[in-house]
Amino acid sequence: MEILLATLVVVNQILDAGNSITAFALLLYALTFNLRERVARTFALVLACLTVVYFGDVLASLSPRHCGATTICNAPRVSGVTLA
Repeated sequence: MEILLATLVVVNQILDAGNSITAFALLLYALTFNLRERVARTFALVLACLTVVYFGDVLASLSPRHCGATTICNAPRVSGVTLA
């Protein structure tokens, strides 16, 4: 079971990195077109968001396991804003 879990984690990291690289490459490709059109701007914005999200997921998967959601959930808050 441990081997299967470790394999799935590695495959997930590889796919996340591939998605991040692909989204960034498509973003650069979309930026070469006319950004005066609304569709091109929206497409570039969506790709930029995807790049940031997948890159963040890759960075989060590289962090030590003890620094996870529990650290964020236990961070002090002021009216719903996390101060971590």
